[in-house]
Amino acid sequence: MAADTQRLCIIDDDKDYGEFLADFLRSQGFDVDLFTSGADFIRDGTADRYDFFLIDLGLPGIDGVDLIILLRAKSRAGIIIISGRMGPDAFNSGLSAGADMFLNKPVRFDQVLQAIKTVSRRITTGDGGQTSWTLSVRASELKCSNGLAAQLTALELRMLQLLAEAGEGGIDRMSLSANVSIQETGSSRNLDAAVFRLRKKIEQATQRPAPIRTLHAIGYSITGQVSID
Repeated sequence: MAADTQRLCIIDDDKDYGEFLADFLRSQGFDVDLFTSGADFIRDGTADRYDFFLIDLGLPGIDGVDLIILLRAKSRAGIIIISGRMGPDAFNSGLSAGADMFLNKPVRFDQVLQAIKTVSRRITTGDGGQTSWTLSVRASELKCSNGLAAQLTALELRMLQLLAEAGEGGIDRMSLSANVSIQETGSSRNLDAAVFRLRKKIEQATQRPAPIRTLHAIGYSITGQVSID
């Protein structure tokens, strides 16, 4: 089996791009449907059949961010944004709406596949609990049980320490932001950006899904076994 997720939906108004991507993912073992607008997808009424969504932001009619908000209100499926819309506003609004990852076009199809696998492992807490983590305050690093480690900034260390101490119950956004001195004002989503960078750093350094779970519309929590040294 090429991937954990088998029922996948692409929503992208670039039909040619969507069809090429769909064909590639089908060759990897996915059952893929393609919609070229959010309205067509909603009219189809099949949202609950999918395990994963790949969504463009620049959709006609219903914007991609609004569509993500609607999906996230009733689904725990994986959501990856694949969009040419650039800038921090697009990034922040997409993640705060409930997306799990943001990929900028142009992006290679094999990178899309790897992103799907990474988010799928993160959603299901990955490897059945076999991976454990040690957060070393003295060394400012998060060490994985596979022997690899991610070096942390002071802010990242503090964030992980707070999450590890809170456990799987997690911390709400406001409390976490305040305790790591991240300012959230207006439409700013600086906390989401910081968590996104931290996840990426951990996953690149350790080759394992980062032990951070998004509690949508609430905040973040730790996942798996994380001890503090």
